[in-house]
Amino acid sequence: FCHGMMMGPQRMHFLLVLLASISISHAARTSYTNPVLGNSTSGVADPFILKYNGEYYLYSTGDPVQVHHSYDLVEWQLSGNVFRSNRSSWYQCDLWAPEVIYDNGIFYMYFCASLCSSDFLTNELNRRMGVAWSLSPLGPFKDSGAPISSFWGIDAHVFRDGSDGQKYLVYSFLYEYLPDYLPSMGTGLVVDSLQVWNKADNNPSSVSRGSEAWEDKDGDPTNGSLRYTMEGPATMQRDGVYYVVYSGGSWDMPTYALGYVSSPVLESGEGINGTVWHKTTPPFLRSYTDRVAAPGHNAFVKAPNNIDDICIYHARVSPFVSPGERVGFVSRTFFNGGHIHMDQPTIAPQDAPDGPIFQDIFHRNDSSSLGPNYKQTGGWRIDTHQACSTPASSAIVASAPPLADYVFEANVKALSSQATSSPCSGLYAFYGDNNNYINASICGSPNNLDRCALSVSGVLDSVPLASVVVNLSFLSDAQTSAPSGAPPCSLAYHQIIVTKAAGQLLIAVDGVNVFSQIYKAIWHSEGYVGLQTSAGGAGACYDGLALTPAWSDSFLQGAMWWTANGGTWSSPAQNVLAQVSTAKGTFYTTRGIFYDTQYEFSVDILINSVDSTNSTAGIVAATSQTGEDIIYAGFTSTIWPMANFIVTRVNSQTGQTSQNITILPRGFQRQLFHNIRVVRHNNLFSFYLDNKLTADVFIDFPSPSIPGLFTTNARAMFSSSWYKHTLVPGNLALNGGFEDDQVDGGAGTTATKGNAWALTNAYMSMAGPHSGMRKLVVTSGTKGSAVQTCSGLGPGAYVLSAYVNCEYSPFGSGLPLCSSSLQVQVDNGPPYVNSTVNTAGAEWTPVQVAFSISPGGDAATHTVTVQWTASAGLNAISLDDVFLQ
Repeated sequence: FCHGMMMGPQRMHFLLVLLASISISHAARTSYTNPVLGNSTSGVADPFILKYNGEYYLYSTGDPVQVHHSYDLVEWQLSGNVFRSNRSSWYQCDLWAPEVIYDNGIFYMYFCASLCSSDFLTNELNRRMGVAWSLSPLGPFKDSGAPISSFWGIDAHVFRDGSDGQKYLVYSFLYEYLPDYLPSMGTGLVVDSLQVWNKADNNPSSVSRGSEAWEDKDGDPTNGSLRYTMEGPATMQRDGVYYVVYSGGSWDMPTYALGYVSSPVLESGEGINGTVWHKTTPPFLRSYTDRVAAPGHNAFVKAPNNIDDICIYHARVSPFVSPGERVGFVSRTFFNGGHIHMDQPTIAPQDAPDGPIFQDIFHRNDSSSLGPNYKQTGGWRIDTHQACSTPASSAIVASAPPLADYVFEANVKALSSQATSSPCSGLYAFYGDNNNYINASICGSPNNLDRCALSVSGVLDSVPLASVVVNLSFLSDAQTSAPSGAPPCSLAYHQIIVTKAAGQLLIAVDGVNVFSQIYKAIWHSEGYVGLQTSAGGAGACYDGLALTPAWSDSFLQGAMWWTANGGTWSSPAQNVLAQVSTAKGTFYTTRGIFYDTQYEFSVDILINSVDSTNSTAGIVAATSQTGEDIIYAGFTSTIWPMANFIVTRVNSQTGQTSQNITILPRGFQRQLFHNIRVVRHNNLFSFYLDNKLTADVFIDFPSPSIPGLFTTNARAMFSSSWYKHTLVPGNLALNGGFEDDQVDGGAGTTATKGNAWALTNAYMSMAGPHSGMRKLVVTSGTKGSAVQTCSGLGPGAYVLSAYVNCEYSPFGSGLPLCSSSLQVQVDNGPPYVNSTVNTAGAEWTPVQVAFSISPGGDAATHTVTVQWTASAGLNAISLDDVFLQ
């Protein structure tokens, strides 16, 4: 729970450079509140986000269709109108659900529309899907001239398979069009191949049909009006499984929600009545509060760090004047044991989407140099918000530290005017020195610039690597049918994502995984990334660079990248690592050489055999470089009366052992896969079990650390492990939403998740919270307070925010007012104060206190006391959503 911890001398400079090496032209946010876009006069319905060259473009239902722009998924600016209906064509009315994909220099907008008619059936039965195109994400878009399918269809969603680049059209299909549509009426989901950009194959296969009560148009399938609605599909691909998230029920009902289906294959070949997809029930995202309703019609996009999956969806917020007043929400998406999970819709403050440690979108004045963040050779310039080079040029990202595990994004295109052989645009996927590097380039054929290939070459230990050339046929095939004016393949921008995970190098081009190779010579090697063009080739332009320390492991190589300390670690099945030793004791294995104080680590765990009454399996949340100081966090195998979640810190040097125990709900099944995730922010360790915050623990752990896996007297299996460095610090106040019951331990009690606040004349209530299910209340006629002491904060600027509400009095507004004061005290210094006075019947009022901790002095870290004092008068006064960052 601190910034600026004392670090070991070997890594101090490394970590300070890491945390300071962001190069962007806009301020990074650390928190935000939903909705991020839209209001009562300008709604956002059916939102979709395109990420292009490191920036975000949001499109939504409307006539005209509008586009908004963002750098961070939180702050949005209207860019303008991009597409309109046409009364003399087939898309006359109801311009719905636009989705834009980028392919080989062209932006394709898929949408649905209908004929204008006063006759309901004419309007309803002529709903079709179409596509328009543009050379810019800002439009204008030009219609292709005809629908892309002869079937009734809405909510066209185009998905490119990450394994082979094939594109598919997933959409909502009206089953009454079929002669044998029973047993379910209404719309379901189908998928069809999209071999060319403007024409589906017209041979759809079933994804799913309506079957659940919440999918009925009025939420009640027993009242004689049974008609299911499944719409707004959004597709994801993970660990060999396809997921299609959909909206169920009627869009104007509060029961509208998000569910999903999954399958090992996308197109089953079973036709319109196929059954290969599995539906997960109940819906995973719906509203349970009186301030947000009807979340639905979503899309997915990667966060700026290229790691986190962000979901954009629309919902309605209080006051609910009209069902059409929908606004845009963004929320992070998680996978727990193969299941999708998201936090329920909230208007409370939350962590902003995380960013990379280095980012450059070149939004600065034109220049003949890239600037001090790069070590450059050859000719470079900043030209209209992109970096461009001459042949035989390189630019190493020197302001970011060398890393052993990372994800690096660069968007590249060749310059034909400088080509002397084949136009290429390349980058350093790994750079140690001139005798140790790996290049990756996208090259066009000298005789046909529409043909593209990925070329990977380099030198390791002074020995040249055998070049590997991968034909990017999915790009070349698309180019042959592209609209007139499309640039050749090699001269269009392409996104390259390089992932270095220990000794494995993976490369994806435009979202398609095209290269995977193990180089043991770089296993424990830290390297830089950068840009480069070859001599005798072509110059190139670059945009949207981003670098994030991260790795993921599906255990396809078993324990290859892990370092074991006892036990027997093997891979008995694909995508699984198991500890199979029957010996008693604690065994652990760790991964990584990057010791960090701010990170997130996650893994799925199943205890499949126990060897004592106190068997436990879980994660190593932190282990010091010497291995003498370790924090374990896991769940026990006990099923009666209850299982426990236990956080244990063991210091072999001092002999100290400490534990934090959380009792899990009855019925916890350890024989199923469960996800454990830890977020470390220096001294604050936050533990999530199946994405539910289970333990917040302040631990004075001064060392940078790496994570791992462990078992104690148990055999267990592990799956889907990942790690990332974090920039966003999270909420440093415990139980800020007052969602957890606690006993009042009194002033001076060590704060934990279940006992964060010292309360005086205050209690937690479920009556009308600002968000979530609870709030803190000081009852009428009393004075009360809530105090939390946070230790271990380092120097820096902080903001404490909260919401206060003076509840309505039935006796009139002339009675005594509510008043409260929110204050922060650093160590024993003078308090920072924000005082508020709330009249009876007022809405929730945001309050904020900004403060700073100066560097220097004897103490490396500091203690901060947060205190809310309230005088309720004749009205109760409430506090909610305390957020410290």
